[in-house]
Amino acid sequence: MNKLWQTIDLFGKVGATRAAWQNEWSEDFDAWSKFLQAREIVNSIEDPDFPCEILELEKSTTGDFIAFSTAIPAHRPPFRVPRSSCVRHVPNLQVLSTMLADKLGFDAVETPRWSDTGFHQIGTFLSDRANPRAIHLFIPDSRPRQVVMKVGICSYPQSITLIPVSAGYSSEVADLALKNDVHVRVLSTKAGMEKLSITPSKQPPRGKRMPTRDRIFTPKKNWKWSDLTISMGREGLHFKICGEEVIQSWKQLRMKPTHGGQINKTLALIGKLANGGRITQRRSDETERKQISDARKLLVDLIGIQGKPFKKCTDGWAAEFRVDGTIARKQVTEWEANDEHEEISFDSPRSVFDKEQDGYHKFMT
Repeated sequence: MNKLWQTIDLFGKVGATRAAWQNEWSEDFDAWSKFLQAREIVNSIEDPDFPCEILELEKSTTGDFIAFSTAIPAHRPPFRVPRSSCVRHVPNLQVLSTMLADKLGFDAVETPRWSDTGFHQIGTFLSDRANPRAIHLFIPDSRPRQVVMKVGICSYPQSITLIPVSAGYSSEVADLALKNDVHVRVLSTKAGMEKLSITPSKQPPRGKRMPTRDRIFTPKKNWKWSDLTISMGREGLHFKICGEEVIQSWKQLRMKPTHGGQINKTLALIGKLANGGRITQRRSDETERKQISDARKLLVDLIGIQGKPFKKCTDGWAAEFRVDGTIARKQVTEWEANDEHEEISFDSPRSVFDKEQDGYHKFMT
């Protein structure tokens, strides 16, 4: 069942095409497809053979669709796609609530409805006849996860919240749930599908480190760190991966480019990578070790890809992703003038390094 909740959390309220759900669930799709309901026909799909490419759809005279690339030149010839693969499917609240009510021991509501809060009421738990607790199923959407969680928990005190996975359920959210007497159950955990009790959990689920920042992407199964490109601009950082782009301002990233006349260490590190250099790291230097660790945590929390963004080399560390150092020259000059200890320079707008070459020292222009 863990894979079921992980995929529902991945696609969320927006859902995905039948083909995407089928790709995630593989041999379990026939058993779990009952938890989905069809919506409308989509306008485009991800290329099944080239996952980083998006294909537009055009209805054919036979009722199915023709998928074609809009790139010039096209990365592949058009091909026929069955109609069933082009229908968007979303989680079926009715079926999910019935299944959860049977497993967890609560009364399902007759007709559960989607809520704009992200907390969808699917039943009530009669542990206290004088004060039954509402049960909400949290399914994420495109909004920042932790923000929605905090608002929902404050909006529905003395209730029970079921969340698919532990992502976003930080110690801060757990403390807020405790304060509002909200019992949170993580469905993908070992005890997730056991009968309900209302003893509040005082700590978030143990395991991986809780992210300190909200993800800016919903990572796909096939994404790799080598697909990521980071560009630095005057106002913030620009992230691009597999056709998706997000710009984060310095305020959103909760960092300042310079502080006290010194360039932010993470930005200095990115600047070194933009020139194709490696990141040296002496075991005895705690500051250098922390610089690598902080950059790794920042990228993992923001992007959410499996694996590691940096790889160990004989003389230090190198990036698995690509850095495009395009930036306003005036801003670069200002940063360099204010920092006497960190030498940071950026490649020209048309120059990026070739990550396939040894040492990352050869450039393409």
